[in-house]
Amino acid sequence: MPRYFIFIICLFASFPAPAGAFEVPYQRIFQHRGSTVMVETYGAGESSRYAQCDLDLWTCQDKGTSTPELFPGLTERRYYLSDDRTLAVVVDGGGPLPIYTVHAFDATGVGTQTVLDFTEPVRKAIFSADNTRILFVTTGGEFVVFSVKDNVAERSVPINGGSSFIRFSPKGNYVAYYGASTASTKERTYTLVDITRNVTHTWKEKNDYWDLLSEEEKIFDFSPDERHFLHLSDRDGVQTLYATRLWLLGKATGERLGKRMFPSNFTVNNFLYGADGSLYFIANRKNPLMWSVYRYDPADQLVRWVVDDALYYPPPVRIGNDIVFLRSQGDVPALHALRTDTRTVAPLPVPTNGSFSLAAGTVKNFSGRYGVLYTPDGYDAKKSYPLIVWLHGGPNRQTSTSFHSYHSYGTYDAVLEHLRKSGFIVLKLDYRGSYGYGTKFSTDLKGNVGNLDVKDVADAVTALKKTMPIGEVYPMGNSYGGYLALRALAGKPALFTGAISINGVTDWWTLIRDIPSSIFKIHFNGVPSTKNKTLYDQASIFLRLNNLKDKKIVLVSGEDDSTIPPRQTAMLYDALLEKGIAATNVSYEKEDHVLTDSAHLIDLCNQVVKLPKGYETKMCGK
Repeated sequence: MPRYFIFIICLFASFPAPAGAFEVPYQRIFQHRGSTVMVETYGAGESSRYAQCDLDLWTCQDKGTSTPELFPGLTERRYYLSDDRTLAVVVDGGGPLPIYTVHAFDATGVGTQTVLDFTEPVRKAIFSADNTRILFVTTGGEFVVFSVKDNVAERSVPINGGSSFIRFSPKGNYVAYYGASTASTKERTYTLVDITRNVTHTWKEKNDYWDLLSEEEKIFDFSPDERHFLHLSDRDGVQTLYATRLWLLGKATGERLGKRMFPSNFTVNNFLYGADGSLYFIANRKNPLMWSVYRYDPADQLVRWVVDDALYYPPPVRIGNDIVFLRSQGDVPALHALRTDTRTVAPLPVPTNGSFSLAAGTVKNFSGRYGVLYTPDGYDAKKSYPLIVWLHGGPNRQTSTSFHSYHSYGTYDAVLEHLRKSGFIVLKLDYRGSYGYGTKFSTDLKGNVGNLDVKDVADAVTALKKTMPIGEVYPMGNSYGGYLALRALAGKPALFTGAISINGVTDWWTLIRDIPSSIFKIHFNGVPSTKNKTLYDQASIFLRLNNLKDKKIVLVSGEDDSTIPPRQTAMLYDALLEKGIAATNVSYEKEDHVLTDSAHLIDLCNQVVKLPKGYETKMCGK
């Protein structure tokens, strides 16, 4: 239940909307084996629902809320599956040394077992795509290449430095891994090991920001024939793919690691090879906010569009001839299958209960700062409307033209839709620091927190007010977006009427002083000191409290927030009280950094919908 701390502002009594009004169901792959896919629908109700789908028969059956298991013999055991889900390495620890067993599954998920002649402790095990080899990543800092057929360890390779994003090649002849840059090294490391020739190739890239590539789901891949090696990099100012011809690597031709595949400056997100040998990838080639699936044909080296409105998370999964990915066109995100043999795309026929749709928005370009604009039903250009400017967290995240790729943001999309229905104009805005616009756009916040980000918000609002009948203006956001909403209000009080902060930072000096390992210190050139005090002062809300007088401020926090200490919100509220400044402080029980309880989201919406003059009796969900 929410707890309210009120000063000066008097809240009106409110009544909750229907329980499901703010529940947004998302779909994801829970398990798959052969053509069978177990789909989990989550985010609507306390329990997930499951459906068992057959991609060959194109059928789905509801399986209720009980957690299914396509591999019943592996329940509550530690195991690693092959890509095609026909094999698994199972780890049992019944004695002083682990026991490794390879399970070979039939169509029912039951199979034969072979004990491996291997006993070293491992962090993980990875099958080659042809299932002939296993790559064991040992806790002792080695890769061990193991032959499944011969039941013998063929070779060990030392791991040099960091070892994330490990990729084992389809036939087990190569392994690639990544070492993220740190504040001290300021460089990332790519390593490619030619296991057959016993040759290691290493290359480094400078990076003086936090390593944005480390937030991706995948960095490497190999072509099915092992002739090409792909890696993700932003060395040219945009995150894109580079290809290496492995058969020429290190020879007299001078072949080096990585030639850029696409000359245009769009962002490549996830990528994988299909059963047809083509490379499929998700990118924002049309505009920064439109993510689409594309196909790259190695034969003619041309890129072809497949479908728009793809979500860039979770990463697509290859299942037989299909590539399964999440997509949303204003409706709730649903799994779709791309048939690589026919190049057709269709939603999986998963049974659903009800739906939640968003109104169509318009993509706006404010001098390179993109946003999505929504207007109320029955919009009349002769009337005046309040404006909500939604600011995402991160800051290395992005807004969306439909429901967001992350369910944690999708619930806020539902809140914004209810506000739109209640008579608000809504602008979801990307500001400097956001994802999908190139490296410079993402890293411009370094040394500019409270400066360039505030300017972007103010410039967008100023531009809108020249063309639309806008009255009161409220920046609103979660996490970093919550901070930015407050800082924009404090920096441009003549432009904004109030602000809504959800689990936002209120004082960077205190946050980073108390958590010196915080990644956000990169923006201020380190932890607080006399040397960088100017940068912290530039970002400060507390130094500008007088600008918050007579403003409508809503501070929201989750009592169990494990990312931004709730004390951050309490500190600002107390400081406002001391200055006699009106504010509403709402603390939600049993909520972490992301609000998930539908009742709390309804309450949040009702806190906001009543803020503008003349809207005091409005309610969300009605």
